[in-house]
Parts: sequence; structure tokens; C-alpha cells
Amino acid sequence: MAKLNRLRNRVFSAAIAVTAAPFVFLVSMSRWELHQAALTEQADRATFAALSAFNSTEIEQRARELAVESHQRVRVVTPQGDTRLDVDFGTAPGFGFSVAEFFYGPVKPGLASVEGEWGPLVTRPESGAEGENTRFAPGGNLLMNSIAGRLPDGSLLHVQGHSRRAALPELVRTRQLIKLSSFALALAVVVGWLISRQLLKPLERLRLEVLARATVAVPKAGIDLGRSDEVGDLAEAFNTLLTALADRTKTNEAFLSDLAHELKNPVAAVRTSAELMAQGGLTPERVSKLTQGLLQSSAQLDRLVTQFLELARAEAGLPQEPRERLDVAALLTGLQAGFAVDPRFASVRWELSGLDAKAPVQGIATRLERAFGNLLLNALSFAGDQGVVRVSLTVDAGRVLVRIADSGPGIDPTHLPRIFERFFTTRQERNGTGLGLALTRAIVEAHQGRVTAESPAGSGAVFSVTLPLA
Repeated sequence: MAKLNRLRNRVFSAAIAVTAAPFVFLVSMSRWELHQAALTEQADRATFAALSAFNSTEIEQRARELAVESHQRVRVVTPQGDTRLDVDFGTAPGFGFSVAEFFYGPVKPGLASVEGEWGPLVTRPESGAEGENTRFAPGGNLLMNSIAGRLPDGSLLHVQGHSRRAALPELVRTRQLIKLSSFALALAVVVGWLISRQLLKPLERLRLEVLARATVAVPKAGIDLGRSDEVGDLAEAFNTLLTALADRTKTNEAFLSDLAHELKNPVAAVRTSAELMAQGGLTPERVSKLTQGLLQSSAQLDRLVTQFLELARAEAGLPQEPRERLDVAALLTGLQAGFAVDPRFASVRWELSGLDAKAPVQGIATRLERAFGNLLLNALSFAGDQGVVRVSLTVDAGRVLVRIADSGPGIDPTHLPRIFERFFTTRQERNGTGLGLALTRAIVEAHQGRVTAESPAGSGAVFSVTLPLA
């Protein structure tokens, strides 16, 4: 529950942060605009002070340099009202100008129209006793700062700079933002509470349902939250998981039952033989028979244990076993030749294709031999008397494809999805442990390959093995 509470807190925090972000941005931009305005005023004063110390000729030389540096407009007007100097770099292209264009758009209104509305320089407030004036361009996005003064010869020196502004003066905007922010934060709290309630209530119910099933020996599906949203999908995923766990439990129980049956006979034979030999008084013939039974039973037990160990190593990926370049076609040819002389399968007919091709792979020969041997033995066992086993090999697109098919009864469609599961078997009557195909899959996957099974109607089973070319 503590983790769900933390999730609720994160939802609240996210809702408040998203709501407050625009206002934080606006306030930050406002502070930045005020800072830029202060810098503009300082630059105008510095330029005016520097130019006031020069004579008329020096002013004309220095005005352009200073105006370019601080993006200003510098003008000198004679006492008669004639403009003697006009250097305008107020909107000169540059990085700062490009940034302002991105955030504020183009300069509006145009500086020419502002000049026309404010009238001649000599009639403006800054040209009088005040000396400096800051005001907004009418209906625009510029804060204009001007400073003016008389030179020794009576001419008027006028320095003008500007900075961008996005809204009304700071005092008015701050009050509006405070009201709007207060309302928005209150709304964010309400919305965050509603969202967290709608999200966390079904999650808490789902948590309790899953925990309740965790205490049951065999948990069953059946979680129903009555929802069709993402939480409902999550509940269905848990139901699928619980169903799979129940099926796996049944499979394991069946396997353990089969395994107990497999071990019971040899263990019982070993125990009976040992008891009889311990009693003594046996004829040499009887001792020989009991000894033979012990050897057979121990061999059967050893075979089962070895099969388990091989499966465990294969499922771990066979990491410690050295690999070499080998030819799958040659390996299959050797296996087929061995099975062809086995008297158990003397009546089975072989159909081979592609085994004369070169199919090099990087692998462990004994392991791949075991994997393909399992598939061939499986095909031969189900093909039956007078049956057919077809083996084909193709090399294409950087892979080796081996198909092993038989003319047997095929695989039940209900068993096909589980045919490679460990412990799964449908051959109890043949003492199958369900490890052969599981071992084959583990070996093939340990070689970065893939094995699949299919059973076309009326044409037996087909196993396909894909391995990467070396």
C-alpha cells in the first residue's frame, strides 16, 4: 500500500508541475525581460557618456562602432533641426535578435512608424530637462529607452535602444498571474485527486486479489474488476499468468508421477535383488540372474539421471563446451546410415534430399547429433511398419533448414503447442519421460537456432530445425 501511496503522490506532483510550468515560464520570462531592459538602459547611458566626451568629428567616427556593439540608434541634430548624423543598428541581425524574433515575433510596429508618431527629436521629453525616457511603442512589443543631451556646439545628441516585451508592465502582469496561478493550482489538486482515485482504487483491488491467490497452493484465475480499460487488461494478463501456472503445475505433477513410475521399477528390482542376495543360500544360476537384473536396473537409473543432466546443461546454453565448424549434411548422413541398419526400423523407407549440399555451422557435434538423433528416432518410431521418413536440407539466406517428416498418425492439435515443453509426454504407454523433444529444443536454441513442429492433416508430423550458417 505504501508504494501505491507513493504513486498517488507522484500523480499529484505531476499534475501540479504541469499546471504550474506555464506560469513559471511566464514569470521567468518577465524577469528576463526586466533584466534586458536594465541592460539596455545601462548601454544607452554608457554610449551617451562616451560620445559626449568627443568633438563632432570624433562622434561620427565612434558612433557607428558603439551602435553596432549595443544595437542602438545614434543621432545628432543641429540647433536648426537638421539631422547631421543618423547611425541605426537597432535591428541589426545577430544571435540576440534571432532569439527575440523566435520568442516575440517581428518588431511591431515598425520603428519608422514609431518615429513618425512621436514627432521630431527636439520636441520629445528626453530632449528637455529630463534627459532620459523609457516608454512602450504604441501597441507594440518594444520597450523604447532614449537618452539625449546638448553638445558644446548646441547640437542634440540622441541615443536610443530597445528591448522586447511580451505583455503589460510587470506589476499588472504579476497580479494577473497570481490570480490565475492560484486558480490553476487549486484545479490541479482537484484533478490530481480524481485521477489518482480513478487509477489507484482498481490497482489496490487488483493487488489484494493477486495477494489472496498467492496464499493458495494452486492459484486459479478469475480476477474480474469489471473494467475494460488498461487496468482491466492488466487483470486479464494476471488471469493468463495464473492459468499458465495452473497448467504448469498439472504438467509437473504428471511428470513427477511418470518419473516416479520410471524410477519405481528399477529401484524395486535393485531392492529385491539385494534382499535376496543378502539372505544367501542362492544357487550360482540364481545369483547370475540377480546380478544381471541389478546391472539392467542400474543402467536404467543411470540413463534417467544422465538425461536430466544433459537437459539442464543444454537449457543453460552449453557455455563450457568448445565449438567447432561442422557440416550438418555430413552429420545427418551419418545418423541416417546408422538408423538404416537398425533391425527395429528395417521396414521403414527413407526419402533424402539436399544432403549432398555444404551446410557448415559452428557447434558441438555430439550435442547436435543428439538433437537430430532424437528427431529421427521420433520419426522412425511413429512412421511404423512400411512407413516413410523424409529428410531434406536446404541452405538459404544465411541459414540451414532441416526438415524431418514421417508418415505416422501426426500430432494431436491440442498437444502441438506443448510438444517441446519439458516433462510433457503423450507416450506413457511407451514409458516416455517427455524429455527428448525438450532436450532437442534446448540444444538447438543453445546453437542460436530454432525448432518447430507442425502436423498437416493426414500427412504425419514435420519437425523443422533452423541453424545459422558459419
